[in-house]
Amino acid sequence: MNITLDKVRCGHNAVIISIKDSEYESQKLHDMGLTKGSEILPVFSSPTSDPVAYKVNGVVIAIRNKQAKNINVSTCRCDSYEKA
Repeated sequence: MNITLDKVRCGHNAVIISIKDSEYESQKLHDMGLTKGSEILPVFSSPTSDPVAYKVNGVVIAIRNKQAKNINVSTCRCDSYEKA
């Protein structure tokens, strides 16, 4: 199922399909390792739920919900903390 990253619950894997944001923001996310085909896992959120910490390519990064709404992902049935 294709959704935006902000809709993925903590502990559920997803695969990045595309990033629809300004060229600058897209490049910034790409530089942090968010590329098409990368597995991404929300691991925890702040008390206010913004930002959310995501594990991608073995690194945990924080992404604000505003940015996460521009990242299209496909959810996986392989939900596990070990896979991302």
